[in-house]
Amino acid sequence: MKYKYELHCHSAPVSACSRISAKDMVECYIERGYNGIVLMNHINPQTFMNQQTSRWSDLMDYYLSDFEKAKQAAGDRLTVLLGAEIRFYENGNDYLLYGDVENFLKENANLMHYGIKKFSPLAREAGLLLLQAHPFRNGMTIINPNLLDGVEIYNAHPRHDSRNDLAELWQQRHDFLYSAGSDTHEEGDISSGILTDVEIKDYAALLEVLKTGNFEIIK
Repeated sequence: MKYKYELHCHSAPVSACSRISAKDMVECYIERGYNGIVLMNHINPQTFMNQQTSRWSDLMDYYLSDFEKAKQAAGDRLTVLLGAEIRFYENGNDYLLYGDVENFLKENANLMHYGIKKFSPLAREAGLLLLQAHPFRNGMTIINPNLLDGVEIYNAHPRHDSRNDLAELWQQRHDFLYSAGSDTHEEGDISSGILTDVEIKDYAALLEVLKTGNFEIIK
């Protein structure tokens, strides 16, 4: 049996660029036969620009609110795991964080100021995987590969040219871990993800699948 998972999706209002609520997103993925999703909402200045506080704990409560809504809507029909797509102030790069990220985000206040050099060892120490999202999309910067665990080699966002062929070559050159996803921002974006013979019910299973590459990319 093959299980179908989305590794990169965004919900509104937490991801300001998304046009689909957490509840509606869950229903859409269930209708399309997915077994689970990783909610990869943005952590960038736009995410928090309308919040009336700068207290990190309050910002994280807001950030986690869509995750809680998605879990509530899913019940036992769909596995919902938390991820994060982080952008630091140093440039326009986006990084995908996989694993049990909730406590890590709460404990690292104002992490958008960190930069990738400071952030990378902290993420690894916490047992998380750090992959650069769509590394060859316009506006991205190539960084020291030693700071990454991997790259997203297939991003299906229909309104961006992610140059997935170059991302895959980059992954092969550095023997990186890799991921794939729809980069969903609205219902019509749902088209990608992974197929695996492993049922992913928790973060340990998710990390094991990513580390072993025991999956097929949905294209």
